[in-house]
Amino acid sequence: MLVRSKDRKEHFGGIGGRQNIESISDLQLECLEMLANGKSSDEISDATGLSIHSIDVVIKSAVSKLDAKSIVHAVAIAISDHLFELDHGSSRRE
Repeated sequence: MLVRSKDRKEHFGGIGGRQNIESISDLQLECLEMLANGKSSDEISDATGLSIHSIDVVIKSAVSKLDAKSIVHAVAIAISDHLFELDHGSSRRE
């Protein structure tokens, strides 16, 4: 479950933290959530209908907005700030 952009300001209440967190788009969070759940850029591209290049641009923008040092760091920030919940069952490989 994502914290949608219209709810982000209320969710965070302007309390400290990253100033750009309210400006992160739903698509950027959706991509980070899919990465957190084990999806590749190719799989995210298929799921969203966007090109792999576009997905990579969206993810890099999310990393920047979260002041993260890497994609992994951005995913960790999003999880720790409760921007989405992990799907604990779907990412496991048989």
